[in-house]
Amino acid sequence: MAQTIDVRSTVAQADGFSVSVNDSTLICNRYFPTTAGDEFAGKEVLFDFDSSDLEKGAFVTSGYKDCDTVSWIANAVVPPRVANQESVDPTDQDRMLFERLCRAQGADTNRAAAYQDLLNIKAARLAKRTDRAREVLGALVLKEGKISFDQDKNTSGGSDTDLISCKFYDSKKGADNHYVVAKAWSEADAKPYDDVCAMVNEGMKRGRMYEDLLLGANAWSALSRDERFMKFAGSTFHSEGMVIDFGDVEGAQHVARAVFNGVQLNVIVYSGAYKNAAGELVTFIDPNAAILISSGIGRGLQGGC
Repeated sequence: MAQTIDVRSTVAQADGFSVSVNDSTLICNRYFPTTAGDEFAGKEVLFDFDSSDLEKGAFVTSGYKDCDTVSWIANAVVPPRVANQESVDPTDQDRMLFERLCRAQGADTNRAAAYQDLLNIKAARLAKRTDRAREVLGALVLKEGKISFDQDKNTSGGSDTDLISCKFYDSKKGADNHYVVAKAWSEADAKPYDDVCAMVNEGMKRGRMYEDLLLGANAWSALSRDERFMKFAGSTFHSEGMVIDFGDVEGAQHVARAVFNGVQLNVIVYSGAYKNAAGELVTFIDPNAAILISSGIGRGLQGGC
């Protein structure tokens, strides 16, 4: 059946709307920053790890006792790859955006300039996708001490995936960077403030000094309700050491500076998320996570794209 055209009706194109998304890059930029010296070109990357220790010097009467002071572990690994592809077609899906860019050029419509603007916009979107993929890798390191997953690949025959596995710990000892609290913070008699103090103490015994307390949304909710934390951060014990202080840090929220077991920490709440293959929003760190960490604790190595 032929379509009927109603000459009494007109259709006008409204100005477009762009949804602004806060780009979350806290883990990549604050904790695992990448500099120009950290970019590589090649299929494999050689990692060298120097194992730190807390051994004391040996007491000897005379002479010297042989011992290893530096233990290097080197592994060649296949790095994870982030691959993005996007089409730029001003006559199809991108037409509305392209037309708006043309009108933005003014009376002398410069379609070439508008097309270049379209390319820049699409490229910026892909760059943000890459940032989110890198953020996922950093979150894996914080959660498990390693990067481990099956990566899709395009091959003629053989396996459809590569196993990406890079452990940042001694395999003989395992990942020993987790602290198990006596009571889950969701329980009524939990003691979040005391638990963080105990975590700080365990780290100090191992020669670690922390700068940040990185929290998921649920963990911050539990800590902020803790009576001891409220007493120290409230008006009763208000000081420069402990103060509620809000601000933005790489897409996360700086909510306080607080003292735990004598160590002042930036308290940062991170709820940044990405969309997984199933279309579900997944936070980079667990909402119940409490992580002691320092800025620049590692480096992000990356190749070209």
